[in-house]
Amino acid sequence: MIISRKVGHATFHHDDEFKGEVTIEKGDLRVSVSMESLRGLVAESIRHELANHIAKMKPADLLRRIA
Repeated sequence: MIISRKVGHATFHHDDEFKGEVTIEKGDLRVSVSMESLRGLVAESIRHELANHIAKMKPADLLRRIA
């Protein structure tokens, strides 16, 4: 089954099991990409945010997080 989700100005059409292709629409523009490509992009975004967060942590906070 295809699910449609509106996020901001874009609409995403994807399989309900989050597999295969995702069609992204914004206005008259439409593009299809693989779910795996989107996962990779989101993972890199999360990695970037976490790296920035860790870089700003005080040593004591970092050690508590690791322990």
